[in-house]
Amino acid sequence: MESNGLTFQSFGGTRFFSVEEVSDCLSALEGLLVKGVYPIAIFDDDTILIDGNRLGSGQYLFFGDISCLELFYPLDCSFGFFLERMIQLAGCKYWEPVPDAYVKPVSFLQD
Repeated sequence: MESNGLTFQSFGGTRFFSVEEVSDCLSALEGLLVKGVYPIAIFDDDTILIDGNRLGSGQYLFFGDISCLELFYPLDCSFGFFLERMIQLAGCKYWEPVPDAYVKPVSFLQD
């Protein structure tokens, strides 16, 4: 619940939001996002979301363009594993979908 944010400086950098920035982003998207979904980081055009409704499933991290909430893709890892990869790769983007693989997008738009 407490954070000052965090930035990995590499190729544009991945920036984790502070609690205030998460709150500001939620306010800006009020009425659009499904309840329990929180933006936590940004890298270039990608925003990383946590879906609190899926925490028990192990697939609760997603990435996509915040301007297109119906096209987010699963990262298929826990937050600890995600953070470990970010540290090992000095913040490099590693989650681009494989061109020939079909990954079904997830929508976070409020019904």
